Amino acid sequence: MAYADAIFRVCRSAEIRVIEVIALQEKPVTISSRPTYGRLPQSPTISPDVPALEFTVKPAVTQTGEPTVAIFAAGLLPGRYAEIYGGRIPGALEIVAIESTTGEVFHNEAQRGHAAPISAVMNPAPTPPGPDEATVESIEVHFAVDLRAHLQLPNRLSRYWVFLWLDEMTSKVHQAEVPGPAQSKVAPSAGSVIGCRPVVGAPTVPPKGIALRESGGRFDGQIGSELLVESLGRKCLSLFALDYRSRACTGRSFELPAEVPQGRNLSFHLLRSELFAGPGWLDSADTPRSVFVVAAMGGVLSRVLVLTA
Repeated sequence: MAYADAIFRVCRSAEIRVIEVIALQEKPVTISSRPTYGRLPQSPTISPDVPALEFTVKPAVTQTGEPTVAIFAAGLLPGRYAEIYGGRIPGALEIVAIESTTGEVFHNEAQRGHAAPISAVMNPAPTPPGPDEATVESIEVHFAVDLRAHLQLPNRLSRYWVFLWLDEMTSKVHQAEVPGPAQSKVAPSAGSVIGCRPVVGAPTVPPKGIALRESGGRFDGQIGSELLVESLGRKCLSLFALDYRSRACTGRSFELPAEVPQGRNLSFHLLRSELFAGPGWLDSADTPRSVFVVAAMGGVLSRVLVLTA
């Protein structure tokens, strides 16, 4: 169990007493290279009344003693997720990480490898319960993963924006520092600059917000002015798509203009085919058919956009 070691220096006189904390360091937890399930001492506490996804980030070591970082997650989910995914909710839930300086994107389902694909065992259109059948009001899920091992992150010192994603639900975004050898220069990975222009007139999103919409096969959106200013280094907007039936998931970062007008929001647009296209997207023979899309930048997420066919 994690604990804190502190060293104190105490200075006393007739009138003052000064306590100086010299060091405060959290002991790393030991984490398996494979996901573990069930509530743990490091698991976050969640409200019993409000559906939510939460997680904490902890320094950790592997079972062989190598430094890494772990996340401990907890979720209180609406009962319909249990009807759709049964006991395989971690297989439907994505862990997403965005490298904060390069825009590289990484993601993986929160399940162990070699399990049957969730698309093959889910019940995509559960029937309403009968009058004498019990209903599931909510379901809890807990898991922990070695973030670097599970998402196959590069073996270098890096900071990532991390969030959890289950269809229409997302967690808050947290920053995680993954230990490793420092590299003086990391090649950028974000794609070409997408179509952008300063917003003229009244903004439609708050200064630290992102809006996302889709029409006619094109994504359009707006990024708040303060969010643009706070971004360090290269400014990258990341977009992610998750197909409901196939469970295909993809993500891509797009570089924004280096210079943006102070105090003004930025609008953006790109074709839907720049993010996802081809077999496995909105083409299932079964209904319902839908794709969930979310935009991310600097620790802020848009609302999840639901596209249907």
